[in-house]
Amino acid sequence: MKHAFAPLLTLFSAALISGSAISLATDTGTDAAPKATSSTLSGQYSVRAAPPATANQTLAVNPNADGTIQFGLSVWFESGQHCGVIGTAQPNGKGKWRYEDSLTSDIEEDRCAIDITQGADGKITLNADAKAQCQSTCGGGVAISDIEFPNGSQTSSTPAGDILNDAEKFFNPKVPSP
Repeated sequence: MKHAFAPLLTLFSAALISGSAISLATDTGTDAAPKATSSTLSGQYSVRAAPPATANQTLAVNPNADGTIQFGLSVWFESGQHCGVIGTAQPNGKGKWRYEDSLTSDIEEDRCAIDITQGADGKITLNADAKAQCQSTCGGGVAISDIEFPNGSQTSSTPAGDILNDAEKFFNPKVPSP
């Protein structure tokens, strides 16, 4: 299984230092396919750095009857910076969904487009569009590029539930609710 978190931290650090986007996956899957009608993508997924490091990434998914998925992506960097997106992604082929927000904005940092792909091996890849990396959802100097959740990173197969209705609780799970 290809799952070593140390290279992820190296990429995160390089992105923070250079102010560039993180890039963790290479398969962009550009083939067109018919619309998806069902989803096996459900639950919560997590990749965490080995202690004492604190970097981690979390994906939470609620599948909907119409084939869309409600999802939340939270990426915490070792530096304490954060990227977080919560939204609904439209089906875009078998095992594929696409999330778009503010694509017509004059401000490039506001544009956000993420392709979510679930491979036959169970690996989930989130690829952000090069010109829509969701920078306004991140701390300064970081952006979403390509994120991987390897097979075996699923922490719960139960739909994410109401956690996605409370961004503060999802992005900061240790913060007590008021």
